[in-house]
Amino acid sequence: MHFDLMWKVSGVSMQEPFQIGDRVIYPSRGIGQIESECNTEIAGVIISSYEIVFINDKVRVKVPKDKIETVGLRHISTKQELENAISVLRSPKTPRRGMWGRIAREYAAKIASGNLSEIAGVLRDLYSSNMADVSSGAKKLYESALILFSTEFSIVFDCELEEAKRYVIGILHYREH
Repeated sequence: MHFDLMWKVSGVSMQEPFQIGDRVIYPSRGIGQIESECNTEIAGVIISSYEIVFINDKVRVKVPKDKIETVGLRHISTKQELENAISVLRSPKTPRRGMWGRIAREYAAKIASGNLSEIAGVLRDLYSSNMADVSSGAKKLYESALILFSTEFSIVFDCELEEAKRYVIGILHYREH
């Protein structure tokens, strides 16, 4: 369903960034679909929001339109953007030095950003052909990045999630050997 809606930001009129039915990335939640738009009155102020239903767990979230940039809500990547992120997977690991806590926070921030190339960098850096030897914290970050990346990959290339995961892991495994 397409609506040609206009909205105001800082006094400038611009086209609505999302339409009902659009699939979107909400970095802290994953991939969802905009199901509706709604207006809610809170303390006399009308707040215009998108209602998003998340694909994996069917959770519904309302995101105020004036907060979409703050939360990092974005459209699904294009094939070209995904191919650029895949080239990050194929690139050499970035050596990390320092305390694991600081490094883990950096990786978590990259995952939370929703930026596909940043997520690919996390996957690349945390992947090990022997994941049994990887710490539980690193595994958790790796799995989180793998699910986000693979889910978006499966949507862009219209394949099953497990097939997308196998492809991504295959790239990482091949690069390491």
